[in-house]
Amino acid sequence: MNSILQTSLVIVFLLSFGKSLHAQQRTMDSTHRKLMMDSLRVRDTVINEIFNLREAYLRKTVRIRTDSSMNQSQQRNALALIRRQTNFEIKLLLGDAKFEKYVQMIRSRMRTRNPTGSTLAGDGG
Repeated sequence: MNSILQTSLVIVFLLSFGKSLHAQQRTMDSTHRKLMMDSLRVRDTVINEIFNLREAYLRKTVRIRTDSSMNQSQQRNALALIRRQTNFEIKLLLGDAKFEKYVQMIRSRMRTRNPTGSTLAGDGG
């Protein structure tokens, strides 16, 4: 097989694999949204707000972690601050009782995915 054909096949495979992963992520997100909506007994609009807050949190964490002007201590402090802010905003949306249930859901999910990792909720909630 010539190199152009081989390269083309590899590109097609990678593109289809990437689409497959993206489709799997969309399905997982959809399932997670439904689970949260049912478990927390909230409307889809509230779940959308929570997901938007979490996405914004993740974008901010990437910016902080890649900011070479900050040392590790400054990064840790900045990350803790945005985690507290995000949790505060989610708590405003859900109220105290539903927020605690939300935190437990996130921690449980993270333990199954990464037994030693930290969660968006952090250690202190």
